[in-house]
Amino acid sequence: MNIIRKYIIFIGTFLIIGIINFALTSSLDASFFDYSVFVGFFSTIIIYFFTSTGGYTSRSLDVQIQGSTGLRPEGTQSKFNPSYVFFGSLAYFLTSLIVTIFIYL
Repeated sequence: MNIIRKYIIFIGTFLIIGIINFALTSSLDASFFDYSVFVGFFSTIIIYFFTSTGGYTSRSLDVQIQGSTGLRPEGTQSKFNPSYVFFGSLAYFLTSLIVTIFIYL
């Protein structure tokens, strides 16, 4: 993957989360910065959850398979490979946190 595509994915993620935040605050008639930290945090958690392997969901599925078949599936190690989407959402969260701190001080 070339470097320009990585930057486009990073900035695109940052902008999409900003648009989601703008739509949310417009519909609730609230300040953009009031919800930006929460939107950034939850988007980072959701992206982390869907890009990691071997977590709680995988273990729960393994237990269900073992209960129904009697066969124990091979255990998988918990692994997380951060992508540029994750880094973009993390950057949005940290930027919104810093801006919100400066606004409310």
